Amino acid sequence: MPRLSATAPFVHPGCLIVNSGFGAWCEVGEGSRVLNSTFEDYAYCDRLADIANTTVGKFANLAAMTRIGPTDHPMANASLHHFLYRSTSYWDDIPDEARFLARRASRRTVIGPDTWLGHGVIVKPEVTIGAGAVIASGAVVTRDVAPYMIVAGIPAQLGAEPRHVGNGHRAQHRLKVNGRPAHRGTGRMTGCARRWRISARSRPRRSWNGIRADRQSSA
Repeated sequence: MPRLSATAPFVHPGCLIVNSGFGAWCEVGEGSRVLNSTFEDYAYCDRLADIANTTVGKFANLAAMTRIGPTDHPMANASLHHFLYRSTSYWDDIPDEARFLARRASRRTVIGPDTWLGHGVIVKPEVTIGAGAVIASGAVVTRDVAPYMIVAGIPAQLGAEPRHVGNGHRAQHRLKVNGRPAHRGTGRMTGCARRWRISARSRPRRSWNGIRADRQSSA
């Protein structure tokens, strides 16, 4: 595992990052694509993740080949193809369909803090994954998931009971999300948890726009 930084994300080779921002101690896995998204402190994605129009919460764990916020094609048009809304890629005299592209970018997905999304998970646009939730490998999430629930399947369905969070969990004691406790534990708050709580104060974010990481870099 590389040494991460409080000032810039660790971006592995072959990544494409456009119009996105990162908090402290973030990592983007090899060959990943991040578009119009925000990674909060300590969030990471593994290799070949594809993330668009998404807020990834603090301490979120996104496994390899996850697809978050996949964009739609215009189903009301005569054709589904790119040429109707990305026209500048084909012709010089026809502009892109700005309204469709803006509407698509506005459909935000939210991945809550301290979540775990397994290998190959797909999360549709306008879905919110609650704090501490676990999404099993290969699941397709089409609706909101409540905090600390476990879901699996296509489409994703709730497990039998919520995830149990024991006393030894490093970041679960008295954590605050939007000013309110995400979970009340019984042990003392760890250093990791303190950082989460303190980080409610805004940290400077470095915006990355149109950057292609062709070699290993931490800047």
